[in-house]
Amino acid sequence: MIKRNDQVDAILTSDWHMMEKERNPPCRTDIHFNAQAKKIKQIQELQKKHNCPVFFAGDLFEHWKGSPELINHCLSILPKKMAGVAGQHDLPQHNLELIHKSAFESMVRGGKFTFLKGQGHWGFDPKKIVYMECKGRKIVIAHMLVWKDDLPFPDCPAPQVSKVFRMFPKADLILTGDNHQTFTAKRKNQLLVNPGSLTRHKADQAQHKPCVFLWNATSNKVVRHFLKIRKDVIVRDHIDIIKEKEARGEAFISSLSNDWLKDLDWDDNVDNAIQANDISKPVQKYIFKWCGR
Repeated sequence: MIKRNDQVDAILTSDWHMMEKERNPPCRTDIHFNAQAKKIKQIQELQKKHNCPVFFAGDLFEHWKGSPELINHCLSILPKKMAGVAGQHDLPQHNLELIHKSAFESMVRGGKFTFLKGQGHWGFDPKKIVYMECKGRKIVIAHMLVWKDDLPFPDCPAPQVSKVFRMFPKADLILTGDNHQTFTAKRKNQLLVNPGSLTRHKADQAQHKPCVFLWNATSNKVVRHFLKIRKDVIVRDHIDIIKEKEARGEAFISSLSNDWLKDLDWDDNVDNAIQANDISKPVQKYIFKWCGR
């Protein structure tokens, strides 16, 4: 950990997933658009205080095709000296060759973001990485799924941090994105930082603590800087409602086996049972989907 009075040479962050104002994640009870802006304002203030670059490891936007309103919003609030790579959410068809169509490219052309060539944009070839230098340190910024202690999902092919260190043996600092969990790792003189997502926009992130990392080049160490959040805005009611509807639909379908009429086909039996039981439209939709109709 760097000392309180040490020079901050860069702010490390990733996975902002800037969203349209109308697209509020169902897990949030507040206005997510405003919550994102408040987090970015805090990073703006840090950048101004330390007068250092903000290194970013991908997925600036939730969807590559941002509206003019969202693009203008981002042009007005992004911190200065921001540089980094594009994630798959930033790229049409997840294809770097189509980046000229994206909202990410608007940030680059608007002078708000420096596109780092030779670094780890989504789908990059690790063998073609061009190390970036900052304050005498070699750096790799990569949007790639990396894990430390637990697999992100069963049979996940993503590399563990130990393998990533070996992929970039000359790197003093490796900044990664895509995994929305926060962690750091060290191997000899190498440091890997995965900042995690800027906000909590999924129900399973209730315990996530959004942060950025303040990096000192001389020591090659970081301090985790927690961003201010509201703790009471994440709910999972929508998940429970969906599960309840699915359970009701499955129970209804199972009950058909006891009452079905042998002289009618499957679809006729389903329709008759729906009418007899006054099934609601949402449940009907689920039943038809389950039946392949």
